[in-house]
Amino acid sequence: MTDTTATQEKASDILAQAVYQEFKGRPIVITAALKQFSAALNNKYPELNINVLTTTLNTPNWVSGIRITEGADDGSGLVAGEATWIDGYTTTPLLELMIQSICAKAQLYFTSEHFLSDANNKRMEVDLREVEDLLRRLPKVMVPALQQALTEYWSEPAVEGTSRWQWFSDVLKTALLARIEQEGGGATTLDQEQIDTLLQVIHYPTKLERSIHYGQACAQAFLFDYLARTGRTTSASLSYAVVVTRKIEDREIVLRFEPHGAVETYDSLQAFAHAQGIKWGRRMELTVLELQPYESMGDVFVTQAQALLNNQLESLSSLGAFEGQDLKALEDRTARLTDPAPYLLKHNPDPYEQKLYGEVKSQLPDWIDLATPAETQEYSRCMFRFGVLQQATKGKVYTDGLRATEQFAKDALLAGMAKYGETLDPDTLKITQTRYIADAPGAPTGSAITETDSLTRRAMKGLAGLLHFKTTIKSADGNALPAWVTEDNLRSLIADVDIGRHYPEEVRKVLLEDLERRPGREKLYADQQRVQIAGRR
Repeated sequence: MTDTTATQEKASDILAQAVYQEFKGRPIVITAALKQFSAALNNKYPELNINVLTTTLNTPNWVSGIRITEGADDGSGLVAGEATWIDGYTTTPLLELMIQSICAKAQLYFTSEHFLSDANNKRMEVDLREVEDLLRRLPKVMVPALQQALTEYWSEPAVEGTSRWQWFSDVLKTALLARIEQEGGGATTLDQEQIDTLLQVIHYPTKLERSIHYGQACAQAFLFDYLARTGRTTSASLSYAVVVTRKIEDREIVLRFEPHGAVETYDSLQAFAHAQGIKWGRRMELTVLELQPYESMGDVFVTQAQALLNNQLESLSSLGAFEGQDLKALEDRTARLTDPAPYLLKHNPDPYEQKLYGEVKSQLPDWIDLATPAETQEYSRCMFRFGVLQQATKGKVYTDGLRATEQFAKDALLAGMAKYGETLDPDTLKITQTRYIADAPGAPTGSAITETDSLTRRAMKGLAGLLHFKTTIKSADGNALPAWVTEDNLRSLIADVDIGRHYPEEVRKVLLEDLERRPGREKLYADQQRVQIAGRR
């Protein structure tokens, strides 16, 4: 695991904290070296299944001195003379030797008398000259080993069924949606057409999906490769900021968003290119800056995540040759270069956004604390899909304008009371009915069931809502009731409003007979069903 807590200490952004926690187990120099060295050893000796963590190097202890040996066979007796022999072995964990070899600081001079032993102290039949060669080559292969280990780590599951690629792309998508939410919390830097352009990308991250729903004039998403020339020196880098373009009649919308959701607006691609030239010119002396666009045809946010990883892989190349470097310093640099959390940190955090995340956290269901990581992830995605839908539809649903059944019943009752001269809130009119249920047919024993409900709720049940049982009528606030409020009059009122017949007529009139709004309702219905079905998969 990484040994840096820099991001955790500085992170004021909730998304950055989440990314830090998810990626804190990413590869470090030693783990990448272990993976590389273990693979190389087992490639040479697959039948031995060598475990570097439990393998020991045995180094002979050579001793020189006078040693008495038997003479020749002619019986001349004992002979004393100078001799060299092995007086036991010094053991060194192979892992320790590997760590010292990362920066070429190990003493690697193996002889035929050196040998490796396993966890059971059993001698392993390996050629130590080959092991020595692998250890000497380790510093030269560490950069690609780190790059490979990091790439594989990103492909591992964050939760069951979701790779870190997908998990991180969901975070990037959330960051952009949170930025758009700020428009409703006080920020006014984006107009509605710009917001709708970004929502296209959030709602439908792939080009094919956007084309199907919005036609060929849909929003397009690009990454840009920057080729900077200074004299005879050329440097290239792929930006991880996404540029979204869209044409609306004579207007060209150009938006550039960062991983943390910050959005820059431009009047044209030419204006964007000019601004990039100025920005790069502040960093370095430029002769020429070329911008090469690459359109994202797949999921925009996965593409952005890949660009971020690509940036990290390129940064690892700057570690240079490992020979002679300080291992602790290399570990610290590697931890900084491979930490994706800083990409989610904002230079100027928006207080509304922090408040927004706080509100979301306070409204999480109780069961979320007991949920598995996979269930939490699926809940997060489901809520995100509904959030995107709400943004795209401005909070409207396909039943917009249609009164809920309870409100319709209440309005109908108030209208029906007009003939009595004095009205009252049907929600506050509480009707209690008591009915007797025998324990068995013909049985002398039974139970009394008492139910209290408002006039509104009883009217929703039709005449079955006020049967001929023992009935008590009173106001919820304890006030005296008008003289007309009797059981018979209320039963007549419920029959007149006839919710079971009139409410379906209301539904048909609002949802089906309003031909002007019907296409919009059908689209809202289809979008809502798509989100709900996706949440049940």
